[in-house]
Amino acid sequence: MAKQQRIYEIKKQKRLNITVHVILTFVLQFVLLIMTFKELMYNCEYSQVIIGYVSIYIMFARFICSTILHLSLVDEVSAGLEMMKYTLNHAYKFETPAIAWLSGFL
Repeated sequence: MAKQQRIYEIKKQKRLNITVHVILTFVLQFVLLIMTFKELMYNCEYSQVIIGYVSIYIMFARFICSTILHLSLVDEVSAGLEMMKYTLNHAYKFETPAIAWLSGFL
Protein backbone atom coordinates (compact mmCIF):
# COMPACT_ATOMS: atom_id res chain seq x y z
CA MET A 1 0.00 0.00 0.00
CA ALA A 2 2.83 2.39 0.82
CA LYS A 3 4.43 1.70 -2.57
CA GLN A 4 1.22 2.61 -4.41
CA GLN A 5 0.94 5.78 -2.34
CA ARG A 6 4.54 6.70 -3.22
CA ILE A 7 3.89 6.08 -6.96
CA TYR A 8 0.78 8.25 -6.73
CA GLU A 9 2.75 11.06 -5.08
CA ILE A 10 5.47 10.86 -7.77
CA LYS A 11 2.87 11.05 -10.56
CA LYS A 12 1.16 13.96 -8.84
CA GLN A 13 4.48 15.79 -8.53
CA LYS A 14 5.29 15.17 -12.21
CA ARG A 15 1.89 16.54 -13.26
CA LEU A 16 2.43 19.63 -11.15
CA ASN A 17 5.91 20.07 -12.61
CA ILE A 18 4.62 19.83 -16.19
CA THR A 19 1.79 22.26 -15.45
CA VAL A 20 4.18 24.81 -13.98
CA HIS A 21 6.47 24.49 -17.00
CA VAL A 22 3.58 24.95 -19.44
CA ILE A 23 2.28 28.04 -17.66
CA LEU A 24 5.77 29.53 -17.28
CA THR A 25 6.52 28.99 -20.97
CA PHE A 26 3.26 30.63 -22.01
CA VAL A 27 3.79 33.63 -19.73
CA LEU A 28 7.36 34.15 -20.93
CA GLN A 29 6.33 33.94 -24.59
CA PHE A 30 3.49 36.40 -24.00
CA VAL A 31 5.78 38.85 -22.19
CA LEU A 32 8.31 38.60 -25.03
CA LEU A 33 5.55 39.33 -27.55
CA ILE A 34 4.38 42.38 -25.59
CA MET A 35 7.93 43.67 -25.24
CA THR A 36 8.53 43.26 -28.97
CA PHE A 37 5.37 45.17 -29.90
CA LYS A 38 6.15 47.88 -27.35
CA GLU A 39 9.61 48.32 -28.84
CA LEU A 40 8.20 48.49 -32.37
CA MET A 41 5.60 51.08 -31.39
CA TYR A 42 7.73 53.45 -29.32
CA ASN A 43 11.15 53.29 -30.99
CA CYS A 44 11.15 55.57 -34.03
CA GLU A 45 14.14 53.87 -35.65
CA TYR A 46 12.09 50.78 -36.51
CA SER A 47 9.47 52.62 -38.57
CA GLN A 48 11.94 53.10 -41.40
CA VAL A 49 12.78 49.41 -41.47
CA ILE A 50 9.18 48.22 -41.34
CA ILE A 51 7.75 50.67 -43.87
CA GLY A 52 10.75 50.68 -46.20
CA TYR A 53 10.87 49.10 -49.65
CA VAL A 54 11.63 45.37 -49.74
CA SER A 55 12.65 43.53 -52.87
CA ILE A 56 10.62 40.66 -54.29
CA TYR A 57 13.40 38.20 -53.43
CA ILE A 58 13.27 39.08 -49.76
CA MET A 59 9.48 38.82 -49.77
CA PHE A 60 9.71 35.38 -51.37
CA ALA A 61 12.29 34.31 -48.76
CA ARG A 62 10.00 35.55 -45.98
CA PHE A 63 7.10 33.62 -47.48
CA ILE A 64 9.16 30.41 -47.57
CA CYS A 65 10.35 30.88 -43.99
CA SER A 66 6.85 31.59 -42.68
CA THR A 67 5.49 28.53 -44.50
CA ILE A 68 8.19 26.32 -42.98
CA LEU A 69 7.49 27.79 -39.54
CA HIS A 70 3.78 27.09 -39.77
CA LEU A 71 4.30 23.57 -41.09
CA SER A 72 6.73 22.79 -38.27
CA LEU A 73 4.09 23.80 -35.70
CA VAL A 74 1.29 21.62 -37.09
CA ASP A 75 2.26 18.62 -34.95
CA GLU A 76 2.40 20.66 -31.74
CA VAL A 77 -0.95 22.31 -32.39
CA SER A 78 -2.64 19.00 -33.19
CA ALA A 79 -1.14 17.44 -30.03
CA GLY A 80 -2.57 20.31 -27.98
CA LEU A 81 -5.98 19.89 -29.60
CA GLU A 82 -5.91 16.15 -28.88
CA MET A 83 -5.07 16.88 -25.23
CA MET A 84 -7.97 19.29 -24.98
CA LYS A 85 -10.36 16.82 -26.62
CA TYR A 86 -9.21 13.96 -24.37
CA THR A 87 -9.69 16.13 -21.30
CA LEU A 88 -13.22 17.09 -22.33
CA ASN A 89 -14.20 13.49 -23.14
CA HIS A 90 -12.55 11.95 -20.05
CA ALA A 91 -12.95 14.61 -17.37
CA TYR A 92 -13.59 11.95 -14.73
CA LYS A 93 -9.95 10.78 -15.03
CA PHE A 94 -8.55 14.11 -13.79
CA GLU A 95 -8.58 15.72 -10.37
CA THR A 96 -8.82 19.14 -12.02
CA PRO A 97 -9.84 18.80 -15.67
CA ALA A 98 -9.62 22.56 -16.21
CA ILE A 99 -5.85 22.54 -15.62
CA ALA A 100 -5.39 19.58 -17.95
CA TRP A 101 -7.43 21.34 -20.64
CA LEU A 102 -5.47 24.56 -20.09
CA SER A 103 -2.19 22.68 -20.54
CA GLY A 104 -3.32 21.52 -23.95
CA PHE A 105 -4.57 24.99 -24.83
CA LEU A 106 -1.35 26.72 -23.87
